[in-house]
Amino acid sequence: MDASYMPEAAPSRTPAEIAAEHSRAMAEESAAHSAELLFEQLFPLFDRDGSGFADHADVTAALQCAVHTPEEAARVLARVSESGHLDQRRLRELLESCMPPLPHWPGPPAAVHVRDVTSRHVRLVKFVLAIVRNFERRETERGGFVAAAQARDISRRIREAEQQRAFQMLESRKSIQRSTLRKGQANEAHEFNEAWTGRMGEFNKHAKRAVEALRAQHEAAVQELLDTQRPQLLAHFKQHNRSKEALDAQKVIERLSVTGNYAEAVQREKRLEELVRRDAADAESLAEVELQKRLSVLQWQQKLEVRALMTKIERIRSEHRGQWEDGLSKLVLSQRTMLTELNSRQHRETRQTATAVRSMLQPSSLPADRQATPLHSNLALLSPRASTPRDPSPRGEQPQRPSNRQAALTAPIVLQRPSRMQKASPAAIVAMAATGSLHSPRCLPSADASGLGPLPSPTATYPPRPFTSEHVPLRSSRGSKLTPRPLTTATTGRGR
Repeated sequence: MDASYMPEAAPSRTPAEIAAEHSRAMAEESAAHSAELLFEQLFPLFDRDGSGFADHADVTAALQCAVHTPEEAARVLARVSESGHLDQRRLRELLESCMPPLPHWPGPPAAVHVRDVTSRHVRLVKFVLAIVRNFERRETERGGFVAAAQARDISRRIREAEQQRAFQMLESRKSIQRSTLRKGQANEAHEFNEAWTGRMGEFNKHAKRAVEALRAQHEAAVQELLDTQRPQLLAHFKQHNRSKEALDAQKVIERLSVTGNYAEAVQREKRLEELVRRDAADAESLAEVELQKRLSVLQWQQKLEVRALMTKIERIRSEHRGQWEDGLSKLVLSQRTMLTELNSRQHRETRQTATAVRSMLQPSSLPADRQATPLHSNLALLSPRASTPRDPSPRGEQPQRPSNRQAALTAPIVLQRPSRMQKASPAAIVAMAATGSLHSPRCLPSADASGLGPLPSPTATYPPRPFTSEHVPLRSSRGSKLTPRPLTTATTGRGR
C-alpha cells in the first residue's frame, strides 16, 4: 500500500487534557444526576392531588420568580402546554427554559465548559430553592402549615444534597489534581533518569573507545619496539661484545697466514669459528636482556598512561554523578514544593467551600430588583433604643425628635425571617452597633436597602418606652427565648 493512503496517527493527548476531559464529563454527569433528584423532590409539592400533574396555581407562582408578572407567567405556561397540565418532565423543561443565559467566560474551552455546567446547575438549584421558599411562604399565609413544613424539609434536603455534591466534586477535583500532578512528576522523573542514563551511556561509550584506542596504541608501540630495537641491539652486541680469546685467535691466524704455516692456521680457524658462535650466542642473550629492559620501561610508561586515563574517566564520571545528584535534588525539591503548594491550595479551597456553598444556596422568594415592601407596626417598641438616628446637622438646626407613637408607626418589619435576610444579617448589625459604626454614612444605604429602614440610635437620650406592660419582654427560665408578660388585672386596670 502506498504511504500516501495510510491514515494519520491520532495525536497523543497530554495528562492535563485527559484530566480536563475527565473533569468535564464528571461535572456533566454530576449536574445531570443532581438535577434529576432535584425535580424528583420538587414535583410532589406541586402534585397535590397525586394525579401526576402539577397544580396550575403553583406553577404560575413558581414562574413569577423568574418572569415577575402573572400575565407573563401565563404566557410562558401557555407556550409549553395548552391544557396547563404539566408532568415532571415538562415542568423541568419549563423551569429550565426560564433560566437566564450565562455570561461569556474567558479561558480554555474545557475550563469554560466545566464552569458553564457548574454555573447553570447552581442557578437552577437557587431557582428551585426560591420556588420552594415562595411555596412555603404562600402556604404559611394560607394556613397550610403541613405543606410549609414539607417545603422546608425539601429545602433542607436540597441544600444538604448540594453541599454534599459540592464537597464530592471538590474531593474528586482534588484527587484528579493530585493524581495528575503525581503522574506528571513521575513522567518528569522518568524523563530525567532517561536523559541522564543516555548521557552516561554516551560517556561510557566514549571512555571505552578512548581506553581501547590507547591500548591499541600501546600494542603498536610494543610491536614497533620489538621490530626495530631487536635487530639493532643484536648488531650492536655482535659488534661490540667480542671475547678476548676470539680476538687473540684472530691475530694468531693472521700471523700464521703471514708466516706460511697454513696447516696450523686451518686448525686455529676451527677454534675461531667456535669462539665466534659462542660470542654470537652471548650477543643474542645480551640483546634479549636489553630488549626486555626497554620493553619493561615502555610497559611501565603505558601503565601510567592507562592509569591516568582511568583516573580522568573516573573523575569525569564522579562529576557527572554530582551533577545528576544536584539535578535530582532540585527536581525532588521542586516536586515537593509543588505538592506543598497544591495541598495548601486544596486546604484553603476546602475551608472556603463550606462558606461559599452556604452563601451560594441562599434562596430568595423575590428577584433582586423586587424587594419586599416593609410592613409598619409597633414592634419597634420592643427595642429599648428604638429611635431614629441622630442627624449630623448643627445644634441650631436640630429637627424635632419623633414621638414614641411615630416611631411605632414607622418601624419596618421584613417578610423574611432574619436568617433569610440577604443584605444585612443580625450578627453584622450587632457588630456595627457595638463598634459605633452603625449610623455612618457608609452603612446607612445598605441598611435601608435591606428593608430595615432607619436604624435606632444607640446614643438616644430619651429612648421610647412601651405603652403598656404587654410589650415588655421577659426572659424564660428554661432558655433565652423572650415571652410576653401575661395580662393581669393590675396591668389592665379591671376588677377595681
